[in-house]
Amino acid sequence: MSKVGTGLLHEALVSVVMDRWKTGGVVALYVEFMPSRHELSLAIDKWAASEPGIFWKQYLVLA
Repeated sequence: MSKVGTGLLHEALVSVVMDRWKTGGVVALYVEFMPSRHELSLAIDKWAASEPGIFWKQYLVLA
């Protein structure tokens, strides 16, 4: 992970991941919902709020 290109990743996220990688590892979770599944998004938010190890959340919205 010494080179970073441009794309969907946020620069600050890449920096935090690199720092945390040094102390034990990182897991990335990508979830894509159908537009009519807002309740699933709320369930993921509730779960994420209860997990102390989560250090970044980012929502990507198609324009």
